[in-house]
Amino acid sequence: MSGQRGMYHLVANHDSDDGSDGDSDELALLGAGRRRRKRICMCIVCIVVLVVLLALGAAGYFAYDHFHKSKSCTVPGVCNSKILDYIDSSIDPCDDFYKYSCGKWLSANSLGDRDAWGRSYKLATDNYQHLDKYLSKRISENDPDAIRKSKYIYSACKNVTFIQNNFVKHVKDFIRKANGWDAIGIYPDDGWDINDDLVNDHYLGSSAFFSFGITPDDLDSTKAVIKVKQGGLTLDSPQKYYDRDGTDFQDLLNTIKQVLAAVDSTDSSDYSLLAKDIATYERHLAMESLTDAELRNVSEIYNPMTLEELSSLFNLDWVNYFNTIFSTAGVAFDFTSDTNVIVETPDYFRNINKYAYDVMYANFSINYARWHLLLSEFSYSTLPLNSGWDVVRKMKFPNTKLDEITKCAQMTEHIMPLAVARPFVKDFINDEIIDTVNETANQILEAFIERLMDKDWLDEETKDRCVDKVDSITRLIAYPDFIMMDDKLNQFYKGLIIDRSTNYFDIGVAVKKFQYHQAFTAYKQPIDKTQWPSAPTEVNAFYSPQSNLFVFEAGILRPPFIASDWPPFLLYGAFGTVIGHELSHGFDDQGQQYDEDGNRIQWWTDESVDNFEERTQCFVDQYSQYELQGYKIDGKLTLGENIADNGGVHTAYHAYKNVMNGIKHRSKKIGGHTLDQLFFVAFAQLWCTEYSDNTLKSLTQTDPHSPGPIRVLGSLVNNKEFATAFNCPKNSRMNPTNKCELW
Repeated sequence: MSGQRGMYHLVANHDSDDGSDGDSDELALLGAGRRRRKRICMCIVCIVVLVVLLALGAAGYFAYDHFHKSKSCTVPGVCNSKILDYIDSSIDPCDDFYKYSCGKWLSANSLGDRDAWGRSYKLATDNYQHLDKYLSKRISENDPDAIRKSKYIYSACKNVTFIQNNFVKHVKDFIRKANGWDAIGIYPDDGWDINDDLVNDHYLGSSAFFSFGITPDDLDSTKAVIKVKQGGLTLDSPQKYYDRDGTDFQDLLNTIKQVLAAVDSTDSSDYSLLAKDIATYERHLAMESLTDAELRNVSEIYNPMTLEELSSLFNLDWVNYFNTIFSTAGVAFDFTSDTNVIVETPDYFRNINKYAYDVMYANFSINYARWHLLLSEFSYSTLPLNSGWDVVRKMKFPNTKLDEITKCAQMTEHIMPLAVARPFVKDFINDEIIDTVNETANQILEAFIERLMDKDWLDEETKDRCVDKVDSITRLIAYPDFIMMDDKLNQFYKGLIIDRSTNYFDIGVAVKKFQYHQAFTAYKQPIDKTQWPSAPTEVNAFYSPQSNLFVFEAGILRPPFIASDWPPFLLYGAFGTVIGHELSHGFDDQGQQYDEDGNRIQWWTDESVDNFEERTQCFVDQYSQYELQGYKIDGKLTLGENIADNGGVHTAYHAYKNVMNGIKHRSKKIGGHTLDQLFFVAFAQLWCTEYSDNTLKSLTQTDPHSPGPIRVLGSLVNNKEFATAFNCPKNSRMNPTNKCELW
């Protein structure tokens, strides 16, 4: 959620000794008394400052007090946030705080035919509308080359008539050039061979049998390694294959039939048997795969071995595979049998070897591999019946209807994330919001350390190492600065060969070549831990344990998450909890295993590790008891996010109280609610969300995040300050006796 210091809005040292240039007046005031600054004491300056502080404090007090007494809203930050509009006061906050905080929002917002809808979904949709506005503008002679390319891509995607009229021909030509598939009448079929043809299929985008990526080495995060992973499933989770008669498996069968029939549109063949063969073959692979929850065990999925050793598990000629796929991408590297890779799931490769190589499975493996090659084209293609992208997506979210704007904006963002971010950040990001994020983060980090030092279950040695890790965290905020420079942005996308004449299907070919070359070039190169890792326009924030880095994208730096004019209860209740959440990931069940340099070693004492694991089990047990719309929460799968949610609220509240201690004149209530109460409401309202039944079923099987209502309820039942703020009776639903607490 790389480059060099100064290239990005980046702060690697989080002490405030530098004075933090550009702090807003409000935040400088609110942080007074908490920030360690060198002061030049001149009487005249002190007097002026005192007068200003008293004036600002009084202004804030009277504004809050007037709001409390008036029927109309007069505090801009509070009014614009609509925090009071969504509260349903008919609900007892000590019984269901989610419905109390979100009740009126839920009443005013219909799910309709969407898979899910919430305040963050609304923001994402709004962001894509803005991308559409930028990308739809006529190409100007002043546009940098990279911006022109992004507009070419978007325009080609919006040409629905061309895509629909040419899709079937394109897919058939694509499969024909890749050795054909006689089962659906695409010739010539010269016979598919796994050793000869799988590497080409993978280069073209297939994920049959497995996938691989280039990532920092867990044990030495300065080095890049190849990680080979289980894969090759159409559905997004192995668990969805367990029940042959279940809706997930039946949806898979129907989708395969529907897609094959659409591709072979001139034939009236019934593809039921072929679909069953492919789905059954995938089920064999799924039964050998680790579940999503099991893959969270980072020590179990780190298995170094040579390519020769990997060949003893899965009989592929791995040396030829990697040499071929790298050279095809234009990257020269001499792989040998002694080359080391990391294998996530050795047992998976050992157990699926028979399905890939035994003669009795030969026809099944060919049809399975051809299906995944066909499937790879749907990311860039539109089927006549709707779109190939959507028909597969409908298998998971059957109520979803992607409009062309959203689909094409997403696609262009995926291909050229830094180019599409440029006009977006010009409109929405300024120094004031960057300063607000940095100042809030400073307060959050300080609060986390203060809370850390009070943990009696951590010994002093472990506490000191934890403080070192917090002090070493790097921040990437909003976007990399170089995207505003024409020459550097153009250079970044120089290898993406696209012009006005490139059609939609050829764009897919160009993109694969460009992305593979970028990714493979990083192999064996030193890791640049400050390289911008994602799309700045996404509504997202995240933490990387291997880089000890957290990222706050430009797309999330807007209401309902943050605004520079918000008072402390709103700022810290909303974005403060987001920062605290990401910081807590550095110390969740995975992050705790990585030291300040991003290396996975045991850097805690045995006693502290034992105490940590005992406390994390409390969260597993707690969340495993929750269910929503009849679907149970997986406490193991969601453990890391649940730890982060809880830690985020605790830490942000602590930081908020630190800030409020620096304000002498303040109102006690706004609109009948105390400021402490509104802090928790601000947190809860981030997660006002509705889900379709099928979407929630899928999310509870695959998503490491708990659904919105559970994120609110699960965090706050563990929070004593929440219970105090709302005066919740002991053993009420929101104030149980037994509470889980870590950070």
